Amino acid sequence: MAINTTKEDEELKESIRIDVVKRLLKYLLSYVKEIVIVILLVIVTVGIGISYPLIIQRILDVEIVNRDMKGLITMVALIFILAGVSFVASYIWRRIMARVSNDIVLNIRRNLYRHIQELSIEFFDSRPAGKIIARVTGDVNALKDVLASSITQLVPELLTLITVLIVMISLSPMLTIAAAVAIPIIVLGVYFCEMVADKRWQIMRKKDSNFTAFVHENLSGMGVIQSFCAEKEAQNEFSDIVDEHKTAFKRWQICSVRRLRFRMELVPSCSISWP
Repeated sequence: MAINTTKEDEELKESIRIDVVKRLLKYLLSYVKEIVIVILLVIVTVGIGISYPLIIQRILDVEIVNRDMKGLITMVALIFILAGVSFVASYIWRRIMARVSNDIVLNIRRNLYRHIQELSIEFFDSRPAGKIIARVTGDVNALKDVLASSITQLVPELLTLITVLIVMISLSPMLTIAAAVAIPIIVLGVYFCEMVADKRWQIMRKKDSNFTAFVHENLSGMGVIQSFCAEKEAQNEFSDIVDEHKTAFKRWQICSVRRLRFRMELVPSCSISWP
């Protein structure tokens, strides 16, 4: 096996995303009850959010037109009640999802540490210890974000999009078609940004691994560096690694911002206003 250094990017094995998702779902199966509660509360939150335009439509078309002050007060009170219910439901499912994701990450760390102890000596001789540390800490934290965002962001956005389309079609099919013309373009933009962001994220993680490995190796071998008066060389090498990490991080962040912008435009493009 070739020896990897702090100056070289790791050669990572490409994994099929479906296989990765299946492996993550195995951890979620232990929390089926919590996930069901979260999904139900998300549906309640999304449903309340969708009902706001309908209530406002009734206020404008009925209460204000008929000068019905009692009905207006009732509708306003209903909005406040729904807002309170939505806040409580959102607070509860976010807390549950945070606890579930933390528990899953804890189990992943335990399994990963157990797996590392079973690896061969050749594995540890072929790469700096800092790169192993970066994978154990950074990549697992990234998995935590995936687990949390898949429920807290993807599910509400998907439910909102489907519900908005159904309601708009029931009210005005022609206006729905006109408003939904941009959806395929936005979806393609999101897909393209996801692909580019994934590749740039992999590059950024490799540079982060190099950075962690360099810091670990130099701190543990500081006595050797000072004995050979190699502080200047170490400083120059550190600067190069930091610059590479900074460049990779900026490129990933730029693509992530574009991806987020597309995702934020996806639902509003269908919910501009009720006809």
